[in-house]
Amino acid sequence: MDRLGKPTYEELEQRIKDLERADRERKQTEDALRESQAQYHLLVENQTDLVVKEGTDGRFQFVSPSYGELFRKTEEELLGKTFIPLVHENYRDHGFIAAVRKPYVISELSHALQKRK
Repeated sequence: MDRLGKPTYEELEQRIKDLERADRERKQTEDALRESQAQYHLLVENQTDLVVKEGTDGRFQFVSPSYGELFRKTEEELLGKTFIPLVHENYRDHGFIAAVRKPYVISELSHALQKRK
């Protein structure tokens, strides 16, 4: 700082360099995040396992294409809905719902359904 409390030319130049470096790092991080997201979506959207993401209210926030195919519904028809209406009423009271909420059971169910095709 000079005697009036203003930054010197060298200090301003250093601040500009610091901001440029921070901007480059931010852009690299954003690029890496986009690449990671693209790889994730490629993996999830092209696998045969049933993948869903539910919110804390139990409503679907994401459904994989294979999940939609199983229930013969589009993604738009499933998002925002809950799992229970998709289950035939004969299975709603027999522990089926609790069982399929376990990830390994979903995978086994998906595998069994693939064998039936």
